[in-house]
Amino acid sequence: MSTNFNFLLTDFPNDNIDTVSLGKECETATTEWPSITYDSVNVEITFQVQTPSQATMDAIVAAHQGFGTALDIAKRAKSQLIDDRTQQLVNGGFEYPPASGIHYSLAQSSQTMLLALYNMRNEVYLTYPIRYNSLHETSAVDLANAAMVEGFFLTAVGSYRWMQDSGTAIKDEVRACTTIAEVNAVVDPR
Repeated sequence: MSTNFNFLLTDFPNDNIDTVSLGKECETATTEWPSITYDSVNVEITFQVQTPSQATMDAIVAAHQGFGTALDIAKRAKSQLIDDRTQQLVNGGFEYPPASGIHYSLAQSSQTMLLALYNMRNEVYLTYPIRYNSLHETSAVDLANAAMVEGFFLTAVGSYRWMQDSGTAIKDEVRACTTIAEVNAVVDPR
């Protein structure tokens, strides 16, 4: 099989090539680098290659593209799905009080506010009760004292940690897979 490849002249290191075929206009150009001053030159090289198996071709393409083997690609795709589900859970917030059906935000800005509130809970200048709006501002909770702030904060932290840690556990299952079928069999039950 004859295969044609086009390269830019700048793709070759200066010391590895002296003669380049430039096509119909000029049969062969011999140069001493860097006497060619073109921005780019299309170079056509024709050579014979033996046709490899499809598996070999897939491995070559995947390695060239930096994606690794088909198994590596499948693992990354499954891990991305797990990350997407984790983000969905975070976007849904945490429930407080537990089993109440009322959710509060776990967005990055909310996490910062919750941490600040928790750190200031015992300060004398903090006035109670503190009213904290729910995720979609459909309701609010009144935190009457430092103990309630602590309970609210720890519920948020526990919920967030569960979302992250459960995703990591599922990704550990994916990392342990040795075949694509095993990767496809991993289910995110969250």
